[in-house]
Amino acid sequence: MRNKILLENIKKIGNTIVYEYAVEGDWKDYFNLNEQFFISYPFGITGVPDSVLAVPFLSNFLPMIWLFDAEAVLPDLDEDFYNKLENLKKGYMEMYPILEFKGTIKVNNVEQNRPQSSEGSAVFFSAGVDAYTTLYRHIEEKPLLVTIWGADVDIDNEEGWRILERGIKASADDYNFEFITIKSSIKKVIDEPKLTLSDIVRPTNEGWWHGFQHGMAIISHMAPIAYLRGLKHSYISSSNPEYAKGTYTCASDPIIDNHMCFCGCNTIHDGYELDRQQKIHYIVSEKEKHNYPVRLHVCWETETGENCCKCEKCYRTILELVSEGADPNEFNFKWSNENISGMKNLLMNKIRLPKFYVETYYRSSQSVMKSNENRINNISSYRWFLNMDMDKFNEYPMKKLRCSKMWIWCRGISHSLRGKK
Repeated sequence: MRNKILLENIKKIGNTIVYEYAVEGDWKDYFNLNEQFFISYPFGITGVPDSVLAVPFLSNFLPMIWLFDAEAVLPDLDEDFYNKLENLKKGYMEMYPILEFKGTIKVNNVEQNRPQSSEGSAVFFSAGVDAYTTLYRHIEEKPLLVTIWGADVDIDNEEGWRILERGIKASADDYNFEFITIKSSIKKVIDEPKLTLSDIVRPTNEGWWHGFQHGMAIISHMAPIAYLRGLKHSYISSSNPEYAKGTYTCASDPIIDNHMCFCGCNTIHDGYELDRQQKIHYIVSEKEKHNYPVRLHVCWETETGENCCKCEKCYRTILELVSEGADPNEFNFKWSNENISGMKNLLMNKIRLPKFYVETYYRSSQSVMKSNENRINNISSYRWFLNMDMDKFNEYPMKKLRCSKMWIWCRGISHSLRGKK
């Protein structure tokens, strides 16, 4: 029996979409069919055509359809999105030349959807470095800020989400921008760890969410908003810099994201020409120029909604801020000289990182810190970082046998393996 997925019905219950679908074939084991696939918006969606509501459904499963050579059957689909399917597939083929992307999409009714006006814009906003950069680059557009509960934070973790949401909303309120939360079970309906360890995905050394699912899955949630609000542009922030192309794999990339189009709304993978240190420089500069408040949230190691100031990502961001001569405390980090010994211990004695991290993040920060030595308060406390040999980052004696767990974390599947965050 050929692998097959059939969208049988789209139920509209107030502000919630519920997808009813059937899965056939051997690939069935990679679905969590006991989980309901739903998306809840903070406004009614009963007036949105099924062809638009089908976009998030198909987008969430497209990489599986292609890799498992499956057939997808849908009653309706937005014309703009339908016309970009081959471009999206080519993006994945370019990202993963060692894999075969096949599959077929059958749609009974391809429908053109055009709102009365298309002038607005929206930004996927998490209050991270990438998100703040995109916000500042398009602040004159007064974009709608959108975040998804169910992407990085499990939908069962209500307390953790409410704390985090308050922080993100506070960031939106700082600029008097509208902010909305979408609740979605996009990750629940797929067995991410099983897919990651499957014979198809394992050769890529990628996690399913990070490497294959999250780009299109997240962006597609904007389709009903684009229809109702008349959006012209949807911005998703870049995670990797253009100069590193070919050294990383990621489901969110311009060769994929920029082909996400629906209801006359185009997606822009924003800030690709900047690396993370350059984004920090831009944020610090904009804050100094306009006295903007910045509430960076980069940490996924705590459930309090705060930055723990103890994990690799917190330390990385703090070093980037210090390298620019900025005070981390002004960017939502509780930081003092007493914390530096913990940072030094983790980076020099414990953690091993993929070469991409060392080259793209730490070498860049070190170079900027060396250039800005005279501007940095207490530079002597960071002399150990200035003196680190980045070519031997993973060769420090205490770092033996610690790479495997960190590699899994870096490739984006730790939340599935460790339970909800």
